[in-house]
Amino acid sequence: MKKLKEIYSYRDVVRNFVARDLKTRYKGSALGFIWSFLNPLLNLVVLAIVFSFVIRAGVKNFPIFLLIGILAWQFLASSLIQSSRSIIDNGGLIKKIYLAREIFPISIVIGNLIQLIFSLVVLIILLLFFQILPNLLWLFFPILLILQVLFVLGIALMLAALSVFFRDVPILVESSLPVWYFASPIFYPISLIPEKYAGFYLLNPMASFLTAYRNIVLDNVFPGKEIMLVILVSTFGSLLIGFYLFGKLEGKFAEEI
Repeated sequence: MKKLKEIYSYRDVVRNFVARDLKTRYKGSALGFIWSFLNPLLNLVVLAIVFSFVIRAGVKNFPIFLLIGILAWQFLASSLIQSSRSIIDNGGLIKKIYLAREIFPISIVIGNLIQLIFSLVVLIILLLFFQILPNLLWLFFPILLILQVLFVLGIALMLAALSVFFRDVPILVESSLPVWYFASPIFYPISLIPEKYAGFYLLNPMASFLTAYRNIVLDNVFPGKEIMLVILVSTFGSLLIGFYLFGKLEGKFAEEI
């Protein structure tokens, strides 16, 4: 609690870092934040064409099914890639003044969350186009999103801390994310997984998150107990390990950088 209070005391600094990162991301870009809508849309068009006409995934409302996967994955991948270098890239600042070092990966995750929220506009438009009306289960969507944010934050803290001591970590993150991408049901339904392996497959947190999102938005059913158990255990496990590991290592950041 003491650490959380300290991080909260730097909320204005976090706000400035988030604003700085978002401005830097689109600096010199003619379209600016419009890319928050175009990026998922372009991905959606390409993958929808490939899987609707070439491979034929056979999923009802496939563009929405696909967009949910794209948005959730892009948030995770961008946050992990950027946060893995967040301490290293701010080494000069860390050496000069004292700050709660957790604010660097936290600001990265918040910045990507803001971009995700902008991108959700595309999902809302698509839902209206397919005449999929909201229901009470949709109220659980923000809770799921918060759980994914906490899950990603826990991993971000681990990667940010480990990268200070092992400079191969950012490279390892970028090279291993494609494996995780294809091991998650982003562009294919979980029904394609043989039933005897489905339980093991859902131990992949992203498989459980994506299935839960789609259960709520497309299937109008509450996610199953096994899925929610995986989500809760992976979220709070990631968060606790992330904060613990970061706290154990941050005392040596300045000398290692």
